[in-house]
Amino acid sequence: MSNPALERTAIFRTEASPEIGGGHLIRCLSLADGLSNEGWKCVFATTEKTPDTVPALNDSGHTIQILRDPAEDEPTDIARKWGDGYVFLIVDHYRRDEKFEKACRSWADGILVIDDLANRGHDCDLLLDQTLGRVRDDYTPRVNRECRMLLGPDYALLREQFPAARKEVLSRRMKAGAVRRILISLGATDPEDVNSLVLQGVARSGVDAAVDVVMGSQSPNLAKVKKIAEGMPQKVRVLTDVSDMAALMASANISVGAAGVSTWERCCLGLPSIVIIRAESQRLQGHFVKKNGLAMVLGWTHEVSGEDISSAVTLLVENSDRRQEIGKAASAACDGRGVERTVREIDKLVRPKVLRVG
Repeated sequence: MSNPALERTAIFRTEASPEIGGGHLIRCLSLADGLSNEGWKCVFATTEKTPDTVPALNDSGHTIQILRDPAEDEPTDIARKWGDGYVFLIVDHYRRDEKFEKACRSWADGILVIDDLANRGHDCDLLLDQTLGRVRDDYTPRVNRECRMLLGPDYALLREQFPAARKEVLSRRMKAGAVRRILISLGATDPEDVNSLVLQGVARSGVDAAVDVVMGSQSPNLAKVKKIAEGMPQKVRVLTDVSDMAALMASANISVGAAGVSTWERCCLGLPSIVIIRAESQRLQGHFVKKNGLAMVLGWTHEVSGEDISSAVTLLVENSDRRQEIGKAASAACDGRGVERTVREIDKLVRPKVLRVG
C-alpha cells in the first residue's frame, strides 16, 4: 500500500469566465502539465463556468473540482476532498488574498501565489509575477518574510509547445520575407469586442495577407466577428478554442494581441507584434514592452482607433527591418522555460518536507 505522505497533489485555485477571460487558467494549465510530468496529481478547484470558457481544461486530463458557494467555505470544501498526502496550493485569482491563504495553511503544506497586480497582501512560500519590470520592492511589504519571489519573464508560464518550437521558428524568422499571414489574438472571451476594431483596421489597411482570428467559443461577440470577417477584403479564418497556439504563431509573420499572458508566447517565438493594453494588470507590462522595443504598443483599448491599427499593420508589413528588430528584441526577452524553472523552485521547497515525512 502506498504511503499517502509521499503522494503529491497540487491544488490550483483559479477560474475563467466570459467576464474575466481565460488567462489565469491557461497559465495554470501550463504549470500543471509541468508538475504532472514530474509525477504530481493536479486538481483544479474552480467554478462551473471555467471548463466551458476554456475547454482545454476538460481535455487536459487533470482533475476538476467544482466549488460550492459561498467563497468563505472554500478552504474547508477543498480540504474535505484533498487533505491527505502532501498538498501544495497554487492560487491565481485576483479576489483571493492572505485571508484565504492563511485559512488554507491548516492543510496546505506549501503555497504558491501567481499575481500580476501587487495590490494586496499574501501569505505564501513562493510568489510568481511574470510581469516585465516587476521588482521585489513591489511585493516586500505585502508578503511574509519567508516568501521567495519569482519575478519577470524568466518565470513566464508557457505551454511546452512554445519552447519546443522556438529554435526552428527563430531560425526561420531570420530570413526576412513578405508578410503572408497575420494573427489576431486578444483573449478567449474579448467582452469589449476589440477583435472587431482590429479587423476593421486590418481591412482598412488593404494589406495582402491572410488573417487568423483566435477566440473562445464562449465569446459574446463571436457571431459579430464572424460577420465582419466575411466582408473583409483579406481571407480571414475565425478559429475557436485553439489547442496549438504555438503552431499558429509559428506560421504568422506579424500579430495583434494584448499585453497579458500571450505577450510571452509571442516573444518566445520572436513574433513581431502590435499590442493593445486591455486591463490594469497589463499596464506595467505594456509600459516596459514598449520601452524595451518588444512590440509596437498602441496604448489602452479606449485610446486606439481603427486608423491606428491600419497604420501599425501597414508599417510592419512594409518595413521588414522593423519586423526583424522587434522580433529579435522580443525573442531575447523570454526563452519559454518558465514552467521548468518554477517546477524546480517548487521541488526545492517540497523535497525536504516529503523526504522528512516519508
